[in-house]
Amino acid sequence: QACFEYCRSMEYGDIHGLDSDNDGTACEPAP
Repeated sequence: QACFEYCRSMEYGDIHGLDSDNDGTACEPAP
């Protein structure tokens, strides 16, 4: 989550594909 937020804050966006549903929470379990 910290890496995800850092990349977003640096305007790289979700470069690692951690937020598949684009709700701002990384690495959520798939439903």
